[in-house]
Amino acid sequence: MPTRLTVTEAVKNFSEILGRVRIKGERFLLVKGGKPIAELGPTDAAAPARLSELPAMLDAYSAGPTRTRAPGSSGCSP
Repeated sequence: MPTRLTVTEAVKNFSEILGRVRIKGERFLLVKGGKPIAELGPTDAAAPARLSELPAMLDAYSAGPTRTRAPGSSGCSP
């Protein structure tokens, strides 16, 4: 059963979530306004992670989000 996750939580933690999908094979049910809208999970077409990539993956996973936005900014260009 997929883990329920609000769209807001998914946006804030997208890199971490993608890492969990790729490394652990986890699935997430994205919810907006209390209603399921999408499911995120691994595909058959995804290449498996290689052992040689593990140190870089762990560094990225433990570093957490690296981008910040200015207060009030959506991060999108007009």
